Amino acid sequence: MASKNKAIEKQIQLKIPKRNRDRIILNSYIKSARQSESFCSLQKNAYAKWQIEKQTKGPQYYDYDVVYFECIYNKKQEENRFLTELLNYLDQ
Repeated sequence: MASKNKAIEKQIQLKIPKRNRDRIILNSYIKSARQSESFCSLQKNAYAKWQIEKQTKGPQYYDYDVVYFECIYNKKQEENRFLTELLNYLDQ
C-alpha cells in the first residue's frame, strides 16, 4: 500500500502546476501522514499497558505488535483513499 501511495503522490505532483502553492500543501500532507504513523506507538503501548517486552534477536511478535501494524495499515488505507480521490478530481 505504501508503494501504491507513493506512485499516486507522484502522479498528483505532476498534475499540479510548477509554481502553485498546492505543491507545498501536498508535500506537507505527505510529511504529516508519515509522521502520524508514530502515534500508532501510543495505541500499541496503551494496549500493552506500557509493559513492552525487550527486543530479542529472533523475531517474536506479541498482540500489541498486531495493534501497532493494524494502526499503520489503517493510516495507509486512509491516505490511499484521500490521494485516490484527489487524483480522480484531477483526472476529471
